Amino acid sequence: MSDRFGRWALSLLMFSAVSCQKQSDNTRRTTAPTLNPDAPPASSDSVSKPTPNPVPNPGANPGPNPSPTVPPRYYAYVGGGSGQIGIYKFEVPAGTLQSVKTVPLNGAVTSFMAFHPTSPWVYVVNESGTGAVMAFSINPESGDLTKLNEISSNGGGPTHVSVDHSGKYVMTANYGTGEINSFAIQSDGRLGPAIASTIAGQNAHQILSAPVGTAVFVPCLGSNYLAQYTLNTQTGQLTALTPPTLNLVTGGPRHMAFHPAKPWAYVLKELNSTIQAVSFNEATQQLQLLGSAISTRPVPTPGTNNTGAEVQVHPNGNFVYTSNRGDNSLALFTVNTDGTLTFKSATPTGGTIPRHFSIVPNGKWILAANQDSGNVTVLELNPETGALAAKGAPTSFGAAQFVEVIDLNRYKK
Repeated sequence: MSDRFGRWALSLLMFSAVSCQKQSDNTRRTTAPTLNPDAPPASSDSVSKPTPNPVPNPGANPGPNPSPTVPPRYYAYVGGGSGQIGIYKFEVPAGTLQSVKTVPLNGAVTSFMAFHPTSPWVYVVNESGTGAVMAFSINPESGDLTKLNEISSNGGGPTHVSVDHSGKYVMTANYGTGEINSFAIQSDGRLGPAIASTIAGQNAHQILSAPVGTAVFVPCLGSNYLAQYTLNTQTGQLTALTPPTLNLVTGGPRHMAFHPAKPWAYVLKELNSTIQAVSFNEATQQLQLLGSAISTRPVPTPGTNNTGAEVQVHPNGNFVYTSNRGDNSLALFTVNTDGTLTFKSATPTGGTIPRHFSIVPNGKWILAANQDSGNVTVLELNPETGALAAKGAPTSFGAAQFVEVIDLNRYKK
């Protein structure tokens, strides 16, 4: 009896030890590895059982939550030869413009505007008279404009204005005299007098900073080249690069636009309605021709005098658009893997002489400023194919030469 009891007790102890060892092994196997080395190890319960929905505790600290997505507040600013700036709210998804205010400017020809990247300021050229550039503050809530100051453009026929990447300088191109200038932006957004003034070439039509570095490029329509400079972000001086120009031979280069992600840019030639791809060397800050220029027109209409006006690259980098004045259309190109372009189609803008257009930041709309018909038209854009389709009725604006859509949220603190 005693021996049988002893053997039974010994068997029971051995069984218990094996059982405990198996349970310990199972526990180790079911402990989930963590991707965060600073996080506590997960328990077997958290792995083997679904986590229940937490019960809200009004008195508990909820911890950091991601900020809700703020919907964009798109506003369109329209300028031209009617002596005023129009302010409109652009409604999506309807694709409509609602007038907010008209700012009278005593006969100024407001042919181009440049919005500061971080501060609520906008700079506007005035082509009338001897030429000027105006500074305005933007109300981030209402979109309204308040004039800060106006100074001489230091050249005749200012046709383009831009803000450099540092946000410290405004630069202008004067078509009439070929001069380019830089101006220091004061702490309150006002402009100081011209810092640098130099002749870039005949009919300087645009002044544009490279996406990286300090290079500045000036398409000179009458000289058939791109003038190349570097901007000293400490002094505001513009110094010619070596070589100082990229020769485009013919066609009258008017405007250019950089690709958002690749080292490419696209130069629109006004006089022969062609577009030329160029490559940008970030190390040397120089441009080189990329392939050959191609037409912005599917089939030139006999007897139609067409000129190119504006070029822009879609935010996704897949498409390039140009405006045709005469054919009154927007041409669509697809971007090839080597940076060259392939013409796809041309879509009427719904107005005559589309001088400028703006791609809405969400990449789903284009607004066109039609100078001779005196209106702004809206086209819906398919971001998958690049195709355009007219949307709604035109919005009247006398001698419309410029339109830009921005999200006012960019200026909210």
